[in-house]
Amino acid sequence: MTLPIPRLSSIFFALALSAALLAQTPTELMSQGQTAYNQKEYAKSAELYLKAHRAKPNLIALYNAACSYALAGDKERAVAALEEAAKLGYNNADHLKTDTDLASLHNDSRWPKLVAAVEENEKKNPVKRWKKPYTVLPAPKEVGDLATRLNRGTSAVWLDGDTLSFLYKGDGPSVFLAGGVQEPMDRIPDSDLWITQVRMEGWDKAFVSYGFLVGTSNSTGKLQVWRGRNAPALPEEAKELKGQVIERTYASPAMGEDRKLFIYLPPNAPKKDLPAFFLADGLACRSYAQVLEPLILAGRVRPCAIVGVDNGGYRGDRTKPFDVAMDYRAKEYVNGQDPAWFDKHLKFFTEEVPAYVAKEFGVSTRPEDRAIMGCSNGGAFAATVAYRRPGLFSAALPFSLGVPPDVPLPGWPPRMFFAAGTLESFSLRTQAVYEAVKPALPNARYDLYTAGHDPTMWQLAFARFAPEVFPPKR
Repeated sequence: MTLPIPRLSSIFFALALSAALLAQTPTELMSQGQTAYNQKEYAKSAELYLKAHRAKPNLIALYNAACSYALAGDKERAVAALEEAAKLGYNNADHLKTDTDLASLHNDSRWPKLVAAVEENEKKNPVKRWKKPYTVLPAPKEVGDLATRLNRGTSAVWLDGDTLSFLYKGDGPSVFLAGGVQEPMDRIPDSDLWITQVRMEGWDKAFVSYGFLVGTSNSTGKLQVWRGRNAPALPEEAKELKGQVIERTYASPAMGEDRKLFIYLPPNAPKKDLPAFFLADGLACRSYAQVLEPLILAGRVRPCAIVGVDNGGYRGDRTKPFDVAMDYRAKEYVNGQDPAWFDKHLKFFTEEVPAYVAKEFGVSTRPEDRAIMGCSNGGAFAATVAYRRPGLFSAALPFSLGVPPDVPLPGWPPRMFFAAGTLESFSLRTQAVYEAVKPALPNARYDLYTAGHDPTMWQLAFARFAPEVFPPKR
């Protein structure tokens, strides 16, 4: 498969970032090449990617050109593009060998030499790959005294030495441990008990949200939180808000459809020039408001709003295999999945929504009063907006980046605040982006927790960064 535009290895991302300016033309060509690829116009896609590379050397563009040439049946140009990529340092041998777009080249006499060249590049410049910091232990063969752990409940979590155990009681064809640690659970033979045990040094510093997905269910209910004795204190959380969360339906001209907005307004919110966090995956607005409001009431953050913007979700049949073409959340948040739809959503998020909330709720139009934030693919979107719409936001808070964004344009936000957890693969990508922006943004922040891909971790990071983004006025 072609690599999405943002999927740049950290070293090449850093090299690209060191250039002071990025011409629009190569970026536009990359986007057009991805669109042609999505439409299966492979010959056109290959030429667009190659033009992007010729305009500004880019290994991703060159590799994608090779994929498109191969799919178009042009082996000669496909091999030539890969040979050039190998000479320039392309180093992801595993991806090269398993990419189905290049299957037609596997019987070519030049293929082994190509693979060998890329493998040699990887020896000199290894691809960073994330490895789980913990080991999953085999399930016990007997229940023993495990049932006593439940204490009349349906689940239990405990730490014994360096082994953290999750136990669940219930019927179903399968159970999956969701939250900060994500692993399939094993049924203990001849019982209705399911268990996952993970061994790692340092659990005492960890905190883990957890829930259980039974069978094909997509819901865990409310996640619970387990904390090690030396884990950071979680932020104060307002059980009942003194402010309000207002839900609105906005008819977007850019997208041609309705979209939900969730606006948190603090107590005694000013009628105009109200600072605001603009939040991807806006359904989480209330959970962030619950940790923001205590900070506002304590005088640690000046009164500000949260503007939560809902995503397009998954529009496929959930009873059938996953269809990437129906994942509208990814289309909207990951630049390169569907460039045309991404650009429509970008216009909606960065132009229509700010104008609407300024008129309806007095949200400030000044960049210094606006920040953008998101998690996972929403984090990738927050970083991409910061890069591609310089001057709109004074700060960006990308947490647990799903796919790293492309390189920034001049004038991108002067402040960036990153967060991720050591128990998630996203920490590797987040670290790479942080290291890439650090030379240009010496005040960039990156908080790394002993946590997973975890809403609790994102709440904590938000609560820690919010006072720096909108400090009280002196």
